[in-house]
Amino acid sequence: MTSVGHAGVDSVAAAMQRASAPAGAATPVEVVRGLVDQAWALWHRSSTERTAVAAVLPGLLADVQSSARRLDGVARRHALVELARVYHLRTGPDNPARLNSP
Repeated sequence: MTSVGHAGVDSVAAAMQRASAPAGAATPVEVVRGLVDQAWALWHRSSTERTAVAAVLPGLLADVQSSARRLDGVARRHALVELARVYHLRTGPDNPARLNSP
């Protein structure tokens, strides 16, 4: 790790460290899954993957974290699966390095 990181790391880190869920109703799991699928598609289409997803990750993290906290039962389990997919997106599918790595 170096002291120079990706330009989007601060906003992504702030979203990951947010302790409280945003106000409002939980986003339905089907919608959450679609949003996560769109973010992954953005990753795969872009030549600057981390830059592309850094723009959507803070909002996506907030939506998925909120749903995972507010839903119950099977819906919550599905929301947690999508949250894991978002965390995986943060690090990149082929590289265990974090967003702020060179």
